[in-house]
Amino acid sequence: MQLAAVVPCTDSKFGAGPGVALREIDRLLPREHFAEEWVDRIATAPPHGRAGDLYKGPGWAASLSLVTALQATETHVEWRIVSAGYGLLHPDDQVARYSATFLAGNPDSVPGVGADADATVDWWTSVNRLRGAPQPLLHLAQAVDGLLIAASAPYVDAMTPGILAAADRVPTVVFCAGRPRHPGVAALAPRFDRRLREGGDPFVRGGDVGFNQRVAAKVVELLGLAVIDRARVDEVLAGAMDREGPLRHERQVASDATVMAFIGAALTSDPSVSRTALLRRWRDKGRACEQGRFRVLYERVVEERRGQLSLEEADCG
Repeated sequence: MQLAAVVPCTDSKFGAGPGVALREIDRLLPREHFAEEWVDRIATAPPHGRAGDLYKGPGWAASLSLVTALQATETHVEWRIVSAGYGLLHPDDQVARYSATFLAGNPDSVPGVGADADATVDWWTSVNRLRGAPQPLLHLAQAVDGLLIAASAPYVDAMTPGILAAADRVPTVVFCAGRPRHPGVAALAPRFDRRLREGGDPFVRGGDVGFNQRVAAKVVELLGLAVIDRARVDEVLAGAMDREGPLRHERQVASDATVMAFIGAALTSDPSVSRTALLRRWRDKGRACEQGRFRVLYERVVEERRGQLSLEEADCG
């Protein structure tokens, strides 16, 4: 049996400076021309080395733990890296240092994120096509007997067409605590939440970063090759959450206006701060906000700020 795993890239990379960055490209370019300009830049930038050697940090360590867990099953393992800058990467691919993300509110966010629900899908499709791999997930699925994907919702959402095509070929399981937007992809994602890292004897340890990969690795350790059986994965995760009891909401719940004011102030102070970092900062203050709700409010603030900027530019004209 051959299995494949798809894990996310990370903002943390070896080397100094961002290298090639999306912020350097004119945002007024049409989306397709923007993608063409970006792919030209990464193609001509000095290479850093192997993609598998570029990333670092706890999220990357969690991704490697999933790969290691799969390799311990003594099956042949193919693995790939989902990158907002490069598309789907083989760990041996030569890459430049770069800065690009599917998270909204970052200077290096892909065009349209936060305003257009299809922006990440369009970008993912364009970058892979321009780099000569128009359907990389489907191509990967055709060479293996099962596919595991462990990543946050923005990255899973970007890969939606490829995930659906791959799932038509081989058993596919998506580990994503934040629910994927497309119902077909959500059906491939066993439900789990932060109860798996709470309690005296948690299912996995650690915080938000790398949570999806750590859960996937633990399930592989428990089920082995049966990890591609979604029903069994559901059973394992449901049982682990049941042992922890109901999801606890001990933090103080705030109104939409209060959450949006917090987000707006934070973005004014640091426009590069990510949504995930802001949610963590909010919760660290003992305040509650469900991840999906925070994402909606965050995107609303980003859109309002963009509209305000357009009005100011019009006034100047």
